[in-house]
Amino acid sequence: QVSLLEARTHPEQLFCAMKVDVHLPSGDGYSVDVSPEHVAAVVQLGKLAASDAAFAWHGHGGEVVTWGNPEWGGDSSQVQEKLRNVQHIQATGRAFAAIVESGAVVTWGDPAYGGDSSEVQEQLGNVQRIQAADSAFAAILESGA
Repeated sequence: QVSLLEARTHPEQLFCAMKVDVHLPSGDGYSVDVSPEHVAAVVQLGKLAASDAAFAWHGHGGEVVTWGNPEWGGDSSQVQEKLRNVQHIQATGRAFAAIVESGAVVTWGDPAYGGDSSEVQEQLGNVQRIQAADSAFAAILESGA
């Protein structure tokens, strides 16, 4: 379980700190505060993506937690059922795209920034990689296209 300690934007930077609650099968539980430096390490591992004012984190089991400005991807509730076994997440300035285990792509956030892929969804099968720019996503398919 991941809990947000703080996320705020500044003109020059996006700041995030997290608290991670770990629950073991034995019933023991631990809480760890994750500093901004360590959050940056999580970003490098591909587990956390940030838009201009929101975050999306995916855990070991492929679950996704989002927070921040709801219009810029901080609210994934409308696509949460599709966000199972997430393999990779990318962010534009105001939207997110996730590759799920089947190779399908799920997008959410501001449609003008790539948050609505419904018009091209049938072309987004067997996606291997997503690349993000400021306001659009590009997908690389298994075929190389």
